[in-house]
Parts: sequence; C-alpha cells; structure tokens
Amino acid sequence: MMSIRSWLGAAVVLVAMASVSEAAVFFRGDFETGKLDQWRLRNNVHRISVVTSPVREGKYAGRFEIRPGDTGPAGIERVELNYSQPSAATFENAEVYYAWSVMVDPNQPITRGLHQIMFWEAFGVSRQMIALNLSDENVSFRVVGRTLWMGKMPPGRWHDFVMHVKWSPDPAISFVEFWYDGQQVVPKTMIQTMFKDATKTYANYCDIGVVRGDNTATEVVYFDRVLAATTLADVLTDAPPARDGGLADVVPAGDAGRTRDGSAASDGSDAANAMAPVDPDLDGELDTGGTRRGSGGCIYAAGGPTSGAALVLAAMFTLRLARRRRR
Repeated sequence: MMSIRSWLGAAVVLVAMASVSEAAVFFRGDFETGKLDQWRLRNNVHRISVVTSPVREGKYAGRFEIRPGDTGPAGIERVELNYSQPSAATFENAEVYYAWSVMVDPNQPITRGLHQIMFWEAFGVSRQMIALNLSDENVSFRVVGRTLWMGKMPPGRWHDFVMHVKWSPDPAISFVEFWYDGQQVVPKTMIQTMFKDATKTYANYCDIGVVRGDNTATEVVYFDRVLAATTLADVLTDAPPARDGGLADVVPAGDAGRTRDGSAASDGSDAANAMAPVDPDLDGELDTGGTRRGSGGCIYAAGGPTSGAALVLAAMFTLRLARRRRR
C-alpha cells in the first residue's frame, strides 16, 4: 500500500506537470464553452453565434456575419470580438505564439475590397501594428504597414494560421514569424511590433471578426482554435482540415472549395501561394480608430487566478504537515 508520503510526493509531481501544461496555453478562444464568454464583446455581437457546424476542431466554432449598415467605431462596418487588455509592463518583451483557424462561407463569401479579419492595435491611440487582410480570396499579412506575405485563401475550407511574435517598439528586439496551412511563409523578421510615443509604450489589443468599408454584401466568416501560448508545439494541430470545410451538410457536394464563379479554387496550401499576385486592396489599411467601448485588448498573462506554483506549494505544505503528524 502506498504511504502518505509517497502518495503526496506523487501528487506534487503531477500537479507540477499539470501547471506547466496549463501555463503553456494561456488563452483559449475556441468557443468550446458553447458561448462567447471566452471573449470580450465588442461590436455588433448580435451577428456572432456559436455553431456546431462547421468546426475546425472540437464541438464548436464562432460564426461572424456582417451586413450592410453594421457600423461601429470610426463609422465603418464591423463585427468583432476582443481579447482583454494587458498592462504594457507584462506585454512588452513577451514572446508569444498565436494560432487561429478561419473559413469563409462559400455561399456568403468575402467580396472584393479591403476587409480585416484579425488585427493588433495599440490601445488608447488606435495605432494598428499587425493585420490580416482579405479581399475576395486574396489574403495578406501586414506589420506596421508593410506587407510581409500575400497568398490565396479559397472559401469553403478551413485555413490555419500561426504567428510567432516578440512584442517590442524596438525593431532590433522585436520580430515576427508566420505560418499558413502548415508552411512557414514569413521567416523570422526583425520589425517593430509595438507603438511608442514621447510619453510611453502602448500594449496592443487584438480583435477578430470582419471589419470593412461600405459594402452591399452579407458576408460570413467562421473562426475556431484561437490560441495564445508560449511554445509552437502548443498551438499546432495534427488534425488535417476537412476537404469540404465541414460544410457538407449545407454545401452541395463538390461545391466546397470553389470560387463564386464556379471555377476550381486552389487549396491554399501550395508553396506558390507565398507572395502570390493579389489585388491592390490588400495594401490598404482601414481606419479602425474611434471611441472604443470598454477597455478591451489583447491578452498576455502567465497563469490564472490559482497558479501552478501555488498548487505545488500547497501540496508541499500538506506533505510537511503529514510528516509532523507521523512523528
């Protein structure tokens, strides 16, 4: 029979291992609660729903629908969720891996013209630092107004993104790397990732959804597996995306992965899509500034209300108490 000392010693090891694992992924926005409670609500959230199909992983995904007239701050059309705001002290010099999966609905696709589906922006001054832009099925990754990658993102299937970033206003310190559908399309690039003025450095908040200029179309985008972690291994997935995007129940067979004119779309995963020619709309930026509701921002944290270290200390205290009782 295992002694109290042996049992508690094993418990300490298990708790320590669990705490390390939990600390590695410090934000999950995967909608697996079946609600939007992992997020800070932003703009036109009545257009956002949690759905069981399509999903990239797990049981749920987020569905973002935008219609003409869905305006928000800065007078532009936007449907968004938001991470919570960190302090600049914990955000600056943090090295983070972000991952997210996106699918454009082939029946209500993104149309021609600049759209932003994910961006990081300096809190309080609305200075955009990083953005993922879409126009039709063309996609680009931009950092401080510089396009680092362009490619194709056909509707009707899931596409996986990973970004590795070190946050700093100093381009000699900060950098980005970027992966698309399992391929690294942006190698480590030293570039500014935070905004700094004469008074202070600003942490970035992060929005996901659809932000666009005036548009007459109703468009739908799905998000899943939005993660922030300390290692690349923690944000990768071994599950390949469904070839039909998981929309087999709502899209006629053979239509998923096709463009709106019915022509076959590329699968978005070949190396030729790196810096593929795209339309000039992707080089623009939307004025996403304006009066912000709440104090939303992009999360950077190192543990929850009860940290792994605290649990380990509690187990050690219990072990010491057991020893005293046996004497």
